[in-house]
Amino acid sequence: MLKKRILLFEVRDLYDIYKMLERKTTLERELTNKKLAYHRLSFDTSVFIKRCERLQPHWNNELQSLIETVVPYQKALDAVKKAVKDIN
Repeated sequence: MLKKRILLFEVRDLYDIYKMLERKTTLERELTNKKLAYHRLSFDTSVFIKRCERLQPHWNNELQSLIETVVPYQKALDAVKKAVKDIN
Protein backbone atom coordinates (compact mmCIF):
# COMPACT_ATOMS: atom_id res chain seq x y z
CA MET A 1 0.00 0.00 0.00
CA LEU A 2 2.79 2.45 0.88
CA LYS A 3 4.57 1.80 -2.41
CA LYS A 4 1.35 2.53 -4.25
CA ARG A 5 1.01 5.78 -2.27
CA ILE A 6 4.52 6.91 -3.13
CA LEU A 7 3.79 6.37 -6.82
CA LEU A 8 0.67 8.47 -6.61
CA PHE A 9 1.23 12.17 -6.44
CA GLU A 10 -1.67 14.02 -4.91
CA VAL A 11 -2.93 17.59 -4.83
CA ARG A 12 -1.82 18.12 -1.26
CA ASP A 13 1.72 17.00 -2.18
CA LEU A 14 1.98 19.68 -4.85
CA TYR A 15 0.50 22.22 -2.45
CA ASP A 16 2.96 21.24 0.30
CA ILE A 17 5.92 21.62 -2.04
CA TYR A 18 4.60 25.00 -3.15
CA LYS A 19 4.30 26.15 0.49
CA MET A 20 7.82 24.92 1.25
CA LEU A 21 9.12 26.93 -1.68
CA GLU A 22 7.26 29.99 -0.43
CA ARG A 23 9.26 29.60 2.78
CA LYS A 24 12.49 29.57 0.73
CA THR A 25 13.14 25.83 1.17
CA THR A 26 15.59 24.49 -1.39
CA LEU A 27 14.82 21.21 -3.11
CA GLU A 28 17.78 18.83 -3.17
CA ARG A 29 18.07 15.98 -5.67
CA GLU A 30 20.30 13.88 -3.36
CA LEU A 31 17.84 14.03 -0.46
CA THR A 32 14.89 13.38 -2.77
CA ASN A 33 16.62 10.34 -4.26
CA LYS A 34 17.52 9.01 -0.80
CA LYS A 35 13.85 9.12 0.17
CA LEU A 36 12.76 7.50 -3.08
CA ALA A 37 15.50 4.82 -2.98
CA TYR A 38 13.59 2.97 -0.27
CA HIS A 39 10.93 2.30 -2.92
CA ARG A 40 13.56 1.59 -5.61
CA LEU A 41 12.73 4.82 -7.39
CA SER A 42 14.73 7.86 -8.41
CA PHE A 43 13.64 11.39 -9.15
CA ASP A 44 12.75 12.09 -12.77
CA THR A 45 11.90 15.71 -13.53
CA SER A 46 9.71 15.03 -16.56
CA VAL A 47 7.69 12.30 -14.80
CA PHE A 48 7.25 14.55 -11.78
CA ILE A 49 6.01 17.49 -13.88
CA LYS A 50 3.58 15.25 -15.78
CA ARG A 51 2.14 14.03 -12.49
CA CYS A 52 1.76 17.61 -11.29
CA GLU A 53 -0.03 18.58 -14.49
CA ARG A 54 -2.62 15.83 -14.01
CA LEU A 55 -3.75 17.38 -10.72
CA GLN A 56 -5.48 20.46 -12.12
CA PRO A 57 -9.01 18.98 -12.33
CA HIS A 58 -8.85 18.06 -8.63
CA TRP A 59 -7.06 21.13 -7.28
CA ASN A 60 -9.91 23.29 -5.97
CA ASN A 61 -12.15 20.46 -4.74
CA GLU A 62 -9.43 18.78 -2.72
CA LEU A 63 -7.88 21.90 -1.23
CA GLN A 64 -10.96 23.91 -0.30
CA SER A 65 -11.77 21.48 2.50
CA LEU A 66 -8.22 21.73 3.84
CA ILE A 67 -7.31 25.41 3.60
CA GLU A 68 -9.16 28.71 3.81
CA THR A 69 -7.80 30.36 0.67
CA VAL A 70 -6.92 28.11 -2.25
CA VAL A 71 -3.80 29.16 -4.14
CA PRO A 72 -4.41 29.22 -7.90
CA TYR A 73 -3.28 25.91 -9.40
CA GLN A 74 -1.20 27.56 -12.15
CA LYS A 75 0.69 29.71 -9.63
CA ALA A 76 1.64 26.66 -7.59
CA LEU A 77 2.50 24.61 -10.66
CA ASP A 78 4.71 27.33 -12.16
CA ALA A 79 6.64 27.79 -8.90
CA VAL A 80 7.19 24.06 -8.46
CA LYS A 81 8.21 23.55 -12.11
CA LYS A 82 10.80 26.31 -11.80
CA ALA A 83 12.21 24.88 -8.58
CA VAL A 84 12.34 21.35 -9.94
CA LYS A 85 14.22 22.46 -13.05
CA ASP A 86 16.75 24.17 -10.77
CA ILE A 87 17.06 21.20 -8.37
CA ASN A 88 20.61 20.51 -7.19
